[in-house]
Amino acid sequence: MGYGYYLVHRNGQQIEAGYLVPDICNEDDCYQEIDRGLDCLCGRQPGGDEYGCGGYYCDSHLYFSRRVDEPEMCKRCLAAADAEAMASYTPEAVALIEDATTQAEAAYKDGDREGVVAERRKADIIMNNPRSREGVT
Repeated sequence: MGYGYYLVHRNGQQIEAGYLVPDICNEDDCYQEIDRGLDCLCGRQPGGDEYGCGGYYCDSHLYFSRRVDEPEMCKRCLAAADAEAMASYTPEAVALIEDATTQAEAAYKDGDREGVVAERRKADIIMNNPRSREGVT
């Protein structure tokens, strides 16, 4: 299957998807022209999955997740994932993770791919450290 044009099911409807399918950002009050390619997708799977809603967003409305192994998400999906993921971390760990995520986003905007990877790995290391969790000493 090529990714230029295909059909997917999202919210009970069949829609066209792929980088050859023009669209506008799905964020309210944003009219940025995009396509329905994987680079504009919230989540990992077109149509939606456990990582995102399957909507399509411009670069300004897709956000890095705090974990390296998760895809970019819209603000609603990211907020839901963050609330669930961050609930068990100490306040100190949350601050370090948020700082690494902010630095990764800045590196992305600067076109610094290596900086993005380094900061996302830093956040992942903190999240995987058992001492970052509440109640663990």
